[in-house]
Amino acid sequence: MTITKIITSITMLAMATIIVPTITQAASHGGNAAVKKDKMAKDAMMKKDEMAKDAMMKKDEMAKDAAMKKDAMAKDAMMKKDEMAKDAAMKKDAMAKDAMMKKDEMAKDAMMTSHYVIKSGDSLWTIAQGAYGDGAMWTKIMAANSNIDADRLIVGKTINLPK
Repeated sequence: MTITKIITSITMLAMATIIVPTITQAASHGGNAAVKKDKMAKDAMMKKDEMAKDAMMKKDEMAKDAAMKKDAMAKDAMMKKDEMAKDAAMKKDAMAKDAMMKKDEMAKDAMMTSHYVIKSGDSLWTIAQGAYGDGAMWTKIMAANSNIDADRLIVGKTINLPK
């Protein structure tokens, strides 16, 4: 039901509750009934106007409240949007930093190692002797290649030689 229909209904009800008894009273008193009737009708009109003004004020208050709620919701939504954008930017920056660190680590690892392809007759001792000039450095090769068996080297397999 719209505000206008509510105001109209209230006004009609007020008039019915004020005018009907007033007219009935005036008719039953006789004498100066017409004067009393006019006075009561004026009073009823004044009450009707007062009730209409009150209803209009309530309508305006409700409209203002609705506008304020709408504005508050819009501000909340904007704040949430800004927070989400900041969070996304922070995550993006963190991911970029992580990627850069990993890239740097990989570059350092690549510079810190070289590769060697195992040949027939090789042992970690002979590979260390050739790469470092010291066969005892075979443990360094073993540590850099956890997936090899020092007693069973596979010919053709590539291993890392840390520097």
